[in-house]
Amino acid sequence: MINILLRNMLTNFAKDRIYIVILLAFIISISILFGNLYIYAILLGLFLSIFAFLNPRIAFWFILINVYILSSLVSVYFPFIGKKILWVTDLILVTLAFRVCVDIAMHKVSRKGSKIDIFLFVLIFLCIVSSIVNRVSLTVFLCGLRNYFKYIPLFFVARFYLNNKKSLTGLFRFLILVAVLNVPVAIGQFFLYHDFDAVGGLFSLGGSGILTVFQLLMVGYLLIIAENGIIAKWKAIALSLLLFVPIFINQTKVVFFLFPILLIYIYKYFLVKKPFQAFFIILLGIFLLFSLVSIYSAIVPGFYIKDLFSRDWLYQYLYKDSYNLNVGGLNRLSAVTFAIASISKNAFHFLMGTGIGNASLSNIPGGMGAYYEKYFYLKIDLVFLSKILWEEGFLGTLLFFLIVFKLWRCSSLVYRRAKDSRMKSHAVFFGLLVLVLTINILYDGSFYYDAFGCMFWLLGGYFSNREQIS
Repeated sequence: MINILLRNMLTNFAKDRIYIVILLAFIISISILFGNLYIYAILLGLFLSIFAFLNPRIAFWFILINVYILSSLVSVYFPFIGKKILWVTDLILVTLAFRVCVDIAMHKVSRKGSKIDIFLFVLIFLCIVSSIVNRVSLTVFLCGLRNYFKYIPLFFVARFYLNNKKSLTGLFRFLILVAVLNVPVAIGQFFLYHDFDAVGGLFSLGGSGILTVFQLLMVGYLLIIAENGIIAKWKAIALSLLLFVPIFINQTKVVFFLFPILLIYIYKYFLVKKPFQAFFIILLGIFLLFSLVSIYSAIVPGFYIKDLFSRDWLYQYLYKDSYNLNVGGLNRLSAVTFAIASISKNAFHFLMGTGIGNASLSNIPGGMGAYYEKYFYLKIDLVFLSKILWEEGFLGTLLFFLIVFKLWRCSSLVYRRAKDSRMKSHAVFFGLLVLVLTINILYDGSFYYDAFGCMFWLLGGYFSNREQIS
């Protein structure tokens, strides 16, 4: 009865916009009065959390807008607010987790679980045990928990509340919109800062790698839906070229590796029916990429195209034989080998790691891990694979990628059984997302970057549900 009264009261309150404006004005005035923006972030988060609890579908859009558009822009261009805006998303996610638990307890959603759920909860349990055994401080543990499992509530929200094609189509339209908005933002950042590395689009200054991978994924989605006849091919190609603009501006090297793989992955679905056409498109795409880059390197002095084909440069980029603990020097592969060599000295560390957050940098006071502090100059969390090996050991790492594999299997089943071309396209895209993020484990972030973690767990939850329905 109390729940119904509260729901009706807040629903009627939400319909009258003037009350919402008054409440927001009250929140801002309280923050100004006390001169503490943490209060603003907490009060605003609590305000939105109420609506998130009442309607997870609305919360879904709150999170998308904050993650993909607001958070980085606000933190960069309104430094007095900074990263505090992310607290709003965190509070909403915690509320969603509580809502899911309540609905499961009250039999409002299906209690039927899956192997993925078991693997996921076992992984979380192992991380807790590892952190207790390694005596990880509570602050460091919570930071690590946030890094790896922040978007898990979206996994269950997608499964229980967004199990329709309309929600999924809306998600992809929003992501394409974000990719298009990245173009003028990236151009503006380049002319404002005159630095290629500063071009991160809507995500962050210096987030050139995130921007490149995101834009490539959206190009992949456009090519997939074009092949399935959802949009005209010439429109997909024209829009893809537009989305490539930020990639050429920020000069991220991974594009030379990911783009050919992206084309091969997408058109392998059409190789059986039209082998010559698919092979021709793959070669044409690779040729077009290198042609545009060659033209760009002739226009922009100092572009890295010549170095890219240098064997010595590639070796130094991926691996360094020696490094100094007081200076640094770890690179992509050497970060992984150093992590393996370090955890192998202790059997427990080898199996279950040093505890989540214990090998990570954090801007939160007291949130820096003990091992990161010990090897501060080496930056041992340089790449995702080294970080997860340090903190979760081989057992946790294998379990995590087993979950990833199982979710990919779910999307493959949806692709084989679905009759709708749009649903098939979404399933193919999820496979592409898994492939790209798995390759990207030799870069920082990968699965737990906000832009990719949000997308991965949302789609994973959706397809795990669709597989059960099938």
